[in-house]
Amino acid sequence: MKKQYRYIILFIFIYAVSIPICFAQQTDTLPNVSLHSKKPINNITAQVPVQVLQKNEIEKIGNNNVADAVKYFSGVLVKDYGGLGGLKTVSVRSLGAGYTGVLYDGLPICDAQAGQVDLGKIATQQLNQIQLYSGQVNNLLLPARSYAYGAVLALQSWDATDAISKTQTTISLQGGSFGLINPAAQVSFKTGNKFTHRVNGSYQYSNGNYPFTVYENAAATQKRQNDDMQTIRLEYDMQYAFNDSNTLQIKAYHYQSAQGLPGGVIIYANNSSQRLSNNNNFLQARWQKNIKHNTRVLLSAKYNYDYKVYRDPDFIYSTNGLENKYRQQEMYVSAAADKKLFSLFTLGLSSDYFINSLQRKDKVFTPFASPVRYNWISHAALQANGKKIQAQAGFLYYHQQEKVKTGNAAVGIKRLNPALSLAWQPLQDKELSLRLSYKSMIRPPSFDDLYYTLVGNTSLKPEQSQQWNLGIAGKKIFPGFVQWASITIDVYHNLVREKILAVPRQNLFQWTMLNIGKVQAHGLDASLLFKTKKIHAWNAQLRVNYSYQKSLDVSDNGSSLYKTQLPYTPVHSGSMMWQVTVHQLELSVSGLFSSYRYRLGDPIADNLVKEWASFEVYAAHPFQASKNIYCKPFVSLNNIFNQQYEVIRFYPMPRFNYRLGITIHL
Repeated sequence: MKKQYRYIILFIFIYAVSIPICFAQQTDTLPNVSLHSKKPINNITAQVPVQVLQKNEIEKIGNNNVADAVKYFSGVLVKDYGGLGGLKTVSVRSLGAGYTGVLYDGLPICDAQAGQVDLGKIATQQLNQIQLYSGQVNNLLLPARSYAYGAVLALQSWDATDAISKTQTTISLQGGSFGLINPAAQVSFKTGNKFTHRVNGSYQYSNGNYPFTVYENAAATQKRQNDDMQTIRLEYDMQYAFNDSNTLQIKAYHYQSAQGLPGGVIIYANNSSQRLSNNNNFLQARWQKNIKHNTRVLLSAKYNYDYKVYRDPDFIYSTNGLENKYRQQEMYVSAAADKKLFSLFTLGLSSDYFINSLQRKDKVFTPFASPVRYNWISHAALQANGKKIQAQAGFLYYHQQEKVKTGNAAVGIKRLNPALSLAWQPLQDKELSLRLSYKSMIRPPSFDDLYYTLVGNTSLKPEQSQQWNLGIAGKKIFPGFVQWASITIDVYHNLVREKILAVPRQNLFQWTMLNIGKVQAHGLDASLLFKTKKIHAWNAQLRVNYSYQKSLDVSDNGSSLYKTQLPYTPVHSGSMMWQVTVHQLELSVSGLFSSYRYRLGDPIADNLVKEWASFEVYAAHPFQASKNIYCKPFVSLNNIFNQQYEVIRFYPMPRFNYRLGITIHL
């Protein structure tokens, strides 16, 4: 605690010293998104729902990871197991986390072992933009894997096309509740006329011992145990520009963490001794070239190495506890091209080949299968771009084979899935758009689904799903106080067959994975965005999102759970974010809310997870310290009403907490 107070005093001192010597700078929020395309995609005329958070919005959100940022998108369900070290996965429109693809600077992040990406370990400090596509991505120049998901979350960390005339350096330091300390630095520079470089990194530590109300005694409090986390992240980006239409981008990434895994807080027990260390490294390259005026080519490659060590000293079946070591690798290559045909049509082709492997070492269980998965995905689509109508039709071919060292390998997969989308602008100025889309896809079983000891089932089939979306989007420019406003409303229907679920085998202590689930989901996503003009040195922006999700288990009409809402899926949820700038002062108030939902089991009072709402306040005062030095002190107050709530039953979330810090641009 003494260290924490020293950091607080340091930040207050820096803030006080900086006020007299600096002035503010502002960054506007644009309604367009790019997804690594030279031509921005207008989210009003897009054929599928597109949501975006810009850098100046991301930095105003109370925490530093992607999972907390995407909570402000409509239709998104984040399963948060509480604490810094708790798993954080994202499901879009009740499809499941395995249907959400994550692109980092244009190439996919994959975890073949779990089948889903933990967004809690991806920092936001280095990100310029976060985009969410609900359905088929309309850009035709992407790796084929990008079209294999039900939703795509695209993370963009930098844009090498931004002009860099000299070395640019950014240094930041943050601290706050629960022993948080988070320094970070970034340097961008050029060598010659063609090379652009960026190096950035961060360190984060927190003891994570936040207080919570004891379940069996509302008058007592305890502190979360085994929730400490220590991470190091390093990134290097390079672009070599042969010319304006011929570029090579290379990214090297290193992530290392050591953390506790906080368990569920059951009655009279708040102890957990499980530990996890993770070492993740990848190297990726993208080469894009325009051939003549109507053809573009994109070649990509990536190597990913992930090493995890899981320890449970209290494992009851071994006197020495349990220790599992997982080594996961992926080798990935991709080729894509698009070509304009006449003035109306564009043809896009892409094909990916990648190999996934998983090895495990432990001292307790029988020899592991050590699977190797061979994947080939190809995509072909035809895009029509008229004055008032944009349409796309495409097919995705998925081919998968596996080999194992011991036991039986999973059955191979061969599937052809179609996708259709259409957008129509009935007005001349394209301020109003109607859209309709359909997509069919599969989710292959993960390595854990197939080969997890005593649980995995190599006879599993891939999940099959279908998506329908009907929406309207509009934008209006006003002559008065409000500069412009936009609204989007989308209704959707999803159907998932062959849902993979864990069910008891002989008894409640022996489980296995089976294709017995069937999920039917329908809902509505709505978004409002208002932006005012700058009047007397101040302007404002308001973003409001609302989601209605009715996600039903329709697996067995003889079950007590037939046509009941899926576990942990609220019917109503939403968010708001209000930002205002007054002279040099930046203020933001944001909030999240969720209606009640039920955990796994019958929808009875004992399984009820109560509704909750959480609000955050952010304030910053950017200043100019000298001709080339800018600084931005800030403070962020999270869960300002000190609410006790939980996203997952018996995993309490932090109550009131704060962050404060300073960012310096040189």
